[in-house]
Amino acid sequence: MHLISWLVTPTIIPITVTGSSDATIKFWNRDGQLLTTLEEHKDRVMLVSFSPDGNSLASTSVDGAVKLWNLKDLKLTSELNVLLKKSCDWVRDYTNTNQKLEPRDRTLCDGI
Repeated sequence: MHLISWLVTPTIIPITVTGSSDATIKFWNRDGQLLTTLEEHKDRVMLVSFSPDGNSLASTSVDGAVKLWNLKDLKLTSELNVLLKKSCDWVRDYTNTNQKLEPRDRTLCDGI
C-alpha cells in the first residue's frame, strides 16, 4: 500500500512522494522514475506531508514514529518521539511534584 502526497516545487515540477509498507519514503519524478529513497523508518510509513514552504517533509509510521526531513539535502533533521522524550524528561519533576497541577496534567508524560 502506498500513500501519496504531491509537492509542487518553486519551478512548478510535480514530484510524487510515497510512503509504503516496506518502511521507505520514495521520491518519483512526473514520468514515474524513482529519484531517491529514504530508509529511516522501522515500520510501514502511513503518511507524508510537506511544510507550506516546501522545505521540509514530515512522515509518520505505524509504530508511532514521526520524522522531520530537510528537503534540500534529504537529511533527517529530527524525530518527534525523541524531542517529546527530552521535553518530558525536562518537566517530569515539575509535573510530579507541583501540587497546583490538575491530576490529569500530572500524567502528561506517563509512558514517555
